[in-house]
Amino acid sequence: MDQETGKLKTRSREEFVAFLQGIGQTNIDGRPAQASRTAFITAFMRAFHSINETPKVFDDWMAVRLLSTEEYAFFEEMYYRETVKDETKELTSPAQRRAVVTAVLRAGAAGGVLSRARFAEDSLEKAIDQGVRQYVLLGAGLDTFALRRADLLDKIQVIEVDHPATQAVKRQRLSVMGFLAPPSLQFIAVDFSQENLPHALSRSSFNSEIPAFFSWLGVTYYLERENLFQVLHSLSQTAAPHSQVAFDYMDIEAFDPDTATPRVKDLRNKVRLLGEPMKTGLDPRTLEKDLRQVGWKLLQNLSPNDIEKIYFQEGTEGFRAGKHIHLALAVRP
Repeated sequence: MDQETGKLKTRSREEFVAFLQGIGQTNIDGRPAQASRTAFITAFMRAFHSINETPKVFDDWMAVRLLSTEEYAFFEEMYYRETVKDETKELTSPAQRRAVVTAVLRAGAAGGVLSRARFAEDSLEKAIDQGVRQYVLLGAGLDTFALRRADLLDKIQVIEVDHPATQAVKRQRLSVMGFLAPPSLQFIAVDFSQENLPHALSRSSFNSEIPAFFSWLGVTYYLERENLFQVLHSLSQTAAPHSQVAFDYMDIEAFDPDTATPRVKDLRNKVRLLGEPMKTGLDPRTLEKDLRQVGWKLLQNLSPNDIEKIYFQEGTEGFRAGKHIHLALAVRP
């Protein structure tokens, strides 16, 4: 990967931007389609942490397999350039450059990405102990649960739901890896402009009579508020009692210019330029009531301070959950 990074150092800004714009491009039925670029970025964050950092907040040791060597090197260089803009101060040692990337990721979005993944899978394991036998990943992106957790695949049915383009790219890469999906894993491609979630799940092995665990990570803030709660309501109408849903969200202050942190303003601008604008924040003070109205009972509602106390302790100095990031777990009564 250091060799690929060396090649990227000589690329102009225009070439760099062109490479980013090309990530995730694919074709479906002969038509151009674009996979989620943020899915690639978050996969890089998980991969970088697994390869370079100890102790692990969340060890996604398979994430790097879903990225090309050039993509991994590109994202590493991207975060380096974001920090060291003065070429006269450029570091040549791979270890020094990696230290810069580590610092910028820890202070940025990586903390939220890693903690939400850990939160969801820890909650899933507890739910399995309580009798849950279905795991539905909504907006699965480049999640690697089915690659890492063979120990759980004989206990649960796993259903990955995602946009057709993102799922097509992922499945193509799994095929190149030689990965054969076990009988307990299904992929359901859904274009929500054409089909609702209950109908999509009806095309899978999903059983509405059996408790399920839904993981909905990195999605809520990209939806309009009405659509967000419409999804939660449809899940409560489809899922069996004792089903659970884990999700992350940004609070409403993240969308107020007077209260949003500079880092969050910068993040929102960057994902907007990637064609994936953030739209909605939730109020942690009213979340319990909001969920109850769509059929869910709130079990956990972790604040940024809670997240840091639980996941970022000894050996994880510099990690930040992000002032506006929250994690929630709810159950279907």
